[in-house]
Amino acid sequence: KKAEKDEAKDGEEKEEVAGPTAPCLRFVGYDPKSGHKSLLIVPSVAVLEVVTTASQAVGQHELMDLLDPTKRADLAKFVCSRLHLEFPRNAPPELVLDWSGANIGYIGKVDAGKKTMRPPEERTLKREGRILRTSMVLSQLQVLVSAFRQGSSNDLMVNVYYPRIQEATELLISANRQETCLGRSVFDFDEGEPRTTAVEWLCRRLNVKVGACVRA
Repeated sequence: KKAEKDEAKDGEEKEEVAGPTAPCLRFVGYDPKSGHKSLLIVPSVAVLEVVTTASQAVGQHELMDLLDPTKRADLAKFVCSRLHLEFPRNAPPELVLDWSGANIGYIGKVDAGKKTMRPPEERTLKREGRILRTSMVLSQLQVLVSAFRQGSSNDLMVNVYYPRIQEATELLISANRQETCLGRSVFDFDEGEPRTTAVEWLCRRLNVKVGACVRA
């Protein structure tokens, strides 16, 4: 019994010394002149990394203050001060936060065995579970991106169509990969703009390349 009490006590002590946590933050940049909006989702792991790195200069006390749930506004202002604009070629400017996971390129797996869809714009319109259909500039290519929920799971299937050559491909972004990038699945965000923003954030991290197509 004494050993059980000691184990329980140790368990309680471990819970008490758990590391700090951070929320997921969403920033919206607006250019009044052009009317362009730049949306950026900062996952909780990125927020924690940025604050922890800064704490090496400002001290642990300031770190805990920033991560206090009652000081979300201060935390948002602090992270906002670390943002900057990048100007991709032939695309509007984007908000960017420098952290170890910022340069996420290829985040899905392309099914090489899947046949090319012709015309994909018609098939994607008829598919069920679509949560996004929008035009994007990915890797300097103007493409049409459609995203679908895979059945009742939290996996996300993304269809990328390049109108110039009338070719498309698909890749699966698993629920686990979404949690790694965003801190949670896109389906854990509220329906509407929050979920759409999360899906767009993932899609904008994709790298698109056009290669030679060999047919027998």
